[in-house]
Amino acid sequence: MIEKLEVVHLRMLSALYEHGTVSSAAEALDVSQQAVSLQLKRTREILGDPLFVRSGQGMVPTPY
Repeated sequence: MIEKLEVVHLRMLSALYEHGTVSSAAEALDVSQQAVSLQLKRTREILGDPLFVRSGQGMVPTPY
């Protein structure tokens, strides 16, 4: 399953973890919010975990 991940997915996860919101991650990666959301959706499907969930302060990583 992890072999299906691409570098773009890993960069998105890193940016989302570092910046905490989809919009900030998108800005850091110089892509649209929609692109980050779609990459996150695909990564969630590949790994079978939500990975990040919404909270009052943005996106919070799951234990996975």
